[in-house]
Amino acid sequence: MKKVFALFVAGTLTFYLASIALAVGPAKKFVYENKAAGRVVLDGKSHADAGLKCAACHPGLYKTKPPFPKITMAELNAGKSCATANCHDGKKSFGVKDCSKCHAR
Repeated sequence: MKKVFALFVAGTLTFYLASIALAVGPAKKFVYENKAAGRVVLDGKSHADAGLKCAACHPGLYKTKPPFPKITMAELNAGKSCATANCHDGKKSFGVKDCSKCHAR
């Protein structure tokens, strides 16, 4: 009976994790509307193409389900959010001072 229960739990967990992996992929895009500075599009594909895995940001820095928090320039300028070490710090990837890389007018 214990083996049957263990197999059931393992199968359920595998199905659950597979469904999460298929639900959100590198083709996902998030659009933040910013009337003052221009629309910001966060593109999962560009990050995947750069060799990053989803787990680099999710669920640590960012939640995977709504409601999603707004990313502010104050956070970025303080080295938080996308600007954490080894991300958009101007060394590994473009820095947050290059506005046109994120904001489209």
